[in-house]
Amino acid sequence: MSELVPVVCPFCGVGCGMYLQPLGDGLVATLPSRNDPVSEGRLCVRGWRVGDLLVNSQRLTSSQVEGKPTSWAEALQQAGQLLAGMAGSRVGILAAGHLTNEEGFALSYWAREVLGTGHIDNFGRLIDGPALWGLQYSLGQPYRCPRLNTLSSYDLLICLNSNLRELNDEAGAWVHRARAAGSKLIVIDAIDDGLGQDGQLYIQHRPGAQVAVLKSLSTLLASRAKSPSLPDIAELGPAELADQLGETADLIAAANRIAIVFSTRAVPTPELAVVAGQIAKQINEAADQQADVFAVAGTPNSLGLIHMGLLPGQSGAGSEGLGLGEMLAPEQQDLDGLIVVDEDLSGWLGEEQLAALKKKLSALIVVDSLSTPTTQIADVALPVAGFGEREGSYTQLTGEVCWSEAAVSPVGEGRPLPVILAELAERLDGTAGPTQIEAIWQQITQEISGYEQVQLAALRREGRLGLGSTAPLPQSNEVDLDYQLQTGQATEEGYTLVSRYDKNWWILDGRIPAIPALYREARDRRAGYALMNPADMEEAQIRSGRPASIQTAQGSEELTIHEHPGVPAGYIMLPAHQMEVSRRLMGAGRYDRESSGVRQALVSAELKKG
Repeated sequence: MSELVPVVCPFCGVGCGMYLQPLGDGLVATLPSRNDPVSEGRLCVRGWRVGDLLVNSQRLTSSQVEGKPTSWAEALQQAGQLLAGMAGSRVGILAAGHLTNEEGFALSYWAREVLGTGHIDNFGRLIDGPALWGLQYSLGQPYRCPRLNTLSSYDLLICLNSNLRELNDEAGAWVHRARAAGSKLIVIDAIDDGLGQDGQLYIQHRPGAQVAVLKSLSTLLASRAKSPSLPDIAELGPAELADQLGETADLIAAANRIAIVFSTRAVPTPELAVVAGQIAKQINEAADQQADVFAVAGTPNSLGLIHMGLLPGQSGAGSEGLGLGEMLAPEQQDLDGLIVVDEDLSGWLGEEQLAALKKKLSALIVVDSLSTPTTQIADVALPVAGFGEREGSYTQLTGEVCWSEAAVSPVGEGRPLPVILAELAERLDGTAGPTQIEAIWQQITQEISGYEQVQLAALRREGRLGLGSTAPLPQSNEVDLDYQLQTGQATEEGYTLVSRYDKNWWILDGRIPAIPALYREARDRRAGYALMNPADMEEAQIRSGRPASIQTAQGSEELTIHEHPGVPAGYIMLPAHQMEVSRRLMGAGRYDRESSGVRQALVSAELKKG
């Protein structure tokens, strides 16, 4: 039997432990790890098929110039010439959230010391950043999430998104385990995707009102009285909302241990996390109570990449770095070149806007393990070692560093990212950073707060080790947070359009279509669709699965309409992964560089049969 190689699943923030088993002829099997403290031998369908990433028709096996295969030397020379012809302060770098700590450290060093740019960010920060930023702001220290397998030890669970299991299967499973063990459950969400019916209390509020509802709950807890007065909350939800919040306060008062649970994908701006942290602090003021916040990460290594410096900062020239949202904004004219590492921009921008971005740039250089729409239009595409072909570490929100080994050698011309960066540095007459894991890790322990106590030999032996005290995320001294209800002013006989992640969020990950078992579903779900209440559909005479035209002040779009009984009457739910459609109907939203949050107001919409 072939050797079982321990790895960490790269598809979401749970970081399930698993094994890769090389079978020969390039085939690799996936096996779950029964000793993993979170997954305990369970994997979702993406985890089971992760071995398919290593051998499939979409692997980028050779370098390319303008979409045509070429030699490695020629592609490297072309990339060097393009970068040498522009100032580092006019080049941006966008990286995937599944890079390892070692890759992130090497890329951060290269950006600042070789290119001289502070325009650097990672896509994991767009997903997890707002929650991490908000929790640190309210708790006053770097956030650490308790392990999910401790949820069953809490008397009361307050879940802030009813589609937790859709966004993170392991987190949803542990909530259900806690329920089976006797924990009480309260769900506070605008739309019930099933979890709301599983608990003692489901508090349904108007879309956009969740932060305001939690602030009202905070007011109740601050009074510590039996019948405290509440501000007028009639506009926040149904008539029974005030009674439900009072019942929630009573359940909290009767519990010894309280867990506040949410997926970071449900937190587009920091406010929800700020209030969740504030409520936990209020509960902890009581001597006999303990409250913890379980923010379930959406990406594998967003926290580690932030620690490694993959976030906007000062460049060698002293200019302030641009964030991800600014670098991809249609109106951004400050960049001449863009370097994209292991990420497909078409999943975030759509192919139409990706083409517009390419036209605006003088150079688009892509380093990726897969052939994607982004590599196909790049000026230069360089193949990099993919998952299972590289070793490295991931930092989980629990404050633990987990080790993932390499099971097979890179296919084709693929090279480890630090090696590619070193070769590019030579073309730019720069000083290359270390390329070997041991040398990179030595620098990490010397330069990154909290990592000095994590020794590489012990990490490889044990598989996971705890961090020490880490540096806080960059934050403003004064923060103006908007807790007001966000509403769209629907026209007469109109609707309000609301954006929300649903179970198909994973198609944003450019690696997913490489998995045969999920390719067809990913292809189908890339087509535009929206969800409505069945009663609204009946009134509008629209059948489920049939197209309809949605018109807003921003634009119009023909989408397939599906019924969803949990969507409140008068609303249309637009899945957030349809970012190109969202921009056309709801606008681009307001981006915050520090937290990486994107504020997108609800908009009014009219519906017409297709």
